[in-house]
Amino acid sequence: LLVTVLLAHVARSQEMPEVARGLMEDADRARETNHLDDAIAKYKRVIEVAPALASAYVNLGALYFQQGKIAEAYETFVHGVANAPSDRVLLTNAAAAGQQLGKSEDALKYIDAAIEKNPRDAALHSLRSTILRSMNRNDDALGAIQKATQLAPDEAKYQFSLGNLLVPLGRKDDAIAAFRKAVDLDHNLLRAYYNLGAVLFEAGRYDEALGAYRMALAPIDQAFAKHQPVEAIHARAYANLGAIYLKQQKYPEAIDAYQKSASLENSTAAQYNLGFLFFTTGKTDRAQDEYRKALAGDPSLPLAYLHLGTIAFRAAKYDEAIKWLSDGMPHYDADSKHAALRLLGRAQLAHADRD
Repeated sequence: LLVTVLLAHVARSQEMPEVARGLMEDADRARETNHLDDAIAKYKRVIEVAPALASAYVNLGALYFQQGKIAEAYETFVHGVANAPSDRVLLTNAAAAGQQLGKSEDALKYIDAAIEKNPRDAALHSLRSTILRSMNRNDDALGAIQKATQLAPDEAKYQFSLGNLLVPLGRKDDAIAAFRKAVDLDHNLLRAYYNLGAVLFEAGRYDEALGAYRMALAPIDQAFAKHQPVEAIHARAYANLGAIYLKQQKYPEAIDAYQKSASLENSTAAQYNLGFLFFTTGKTDRAQDEYRKALAGDPSLPLAYLHLGTIAFRAAKYDEAIKWLSDGMPHYDADSKHAALRLLGRAQLAHADRD
């Protein structure tokens, strides 16, 4: 939730004492030149001489917010509302900052007051939806975000928020439709492509999910190619992409996706799947590396034991094969246990342990 920063020219348009006007202009200049401590002191002085001047509270609170001082920002906005109770920006910022502090009841009070004065402001209804969702009032939150989409039907971010709310309500088809509308309205809204891909993936619509992930990850792939930093937030999308390619038996593409996921996040699941893919494609050394890393994170992975035992057996390392296959016995399912027992018997026979 972003706090709105009221620009200096808006502040100057308000009626104020001449002394406050000069102080306000000085404060705005200090803010614009990034002399934040000086700006804060000057805005405080403006409030002393013109306590009903809403823009002074807005800009002071925004500076606190910029510095990560959310509590101070909230108190400033609340103080401003007490002195300028009809100001939309103050009410909105008090709601947004209060929400970040976990003061959802107070935040709802402020946003409702703002909506009462501005009933056709889609952004206010969207913020109200966020607040209600944090209070687990999901049906009310849905009504609020639907109101925002009605007031601003061409605004992609409200369709995106609508989709995000429909998913936990179990309305996946409606969520998919909302995410599709979001990306149709804004092709650069990568988060909507991500979430569209995730919901399609969960619904088993893999080809459609693949298309969404390809769109979302295209700029990230470019960053990988240029060896630029990539944020860990993209790890899950690459893991889902790898799972789709794995189901389609497109092993090189699956390996590439899982490797990117693993490079962004220490993921046992990605390492396990990489082990399977390398084993399946005959890259046994790499399969061993990935399976060992996966077992370090989760010692209950059945195919890791079976495949490590298989690799050791094929290399005539029967002691090692016996150990891997035996260690996996508590973790195999029915199919993998049957295969492990047969291979374990062969390893023991090769090891001259006929009993």
